Amino acid sequence: MNKKLTLLAACAATMLFSGSLMAEDVYQWNGRSPTYSDVPKNLIPASSNIVNVRTQTSRPAVAPAGHQQNQLPQVQNNNGEISAADLQAMTNQKQMEENQAREEANRKVIEDNNAARASNCNVAKINLQHAQTARIQNREQLIQQYQSNVNQFCN
Repeated sequence: MNKKLTLLAACAATMLFSGSLMAEDVYQWNGRSPTYSDVPKNLIPASSNIVNVRTQTSRPAVAPAGHQQNQLPQVQNNNGEISAADLQAMTNQKQMEENQAREEANRKVIEDNNAARASNCNVAKINLQHAQTARIQNREQLIQQYQSNVNQFCN
């Protein structure tokens, strides 16, 4: 009897939660009342929002025009040509942004390494100080080991 109830509860839980795991995007738009569907309104994503059913949050289905990743420069003279100077300027700008991001990441790594070095040095000095005041049999061995740690981490 107890096995049957456990099995029944497990099956019910599986059925309840499996639908949310396989859920795809749900689109929402406002008309007379909010409408939800699995396809955007009139198959145009720009006129809809995507709703996350699990967290009850929504976001635009299409990124705003100003936030597109790979924007092309403006076409000149309506003849479909893009000047080489515009392409070069765009490439230079992108390279400069990548370099700035790389420099910032390197700066953060250096700061983290310096903080870790300072912490290790402090711990090594404290260990040496305790070993010098300790009354144990292997005191000389510990002092030698901790002195090498101080030399390693504090220089």
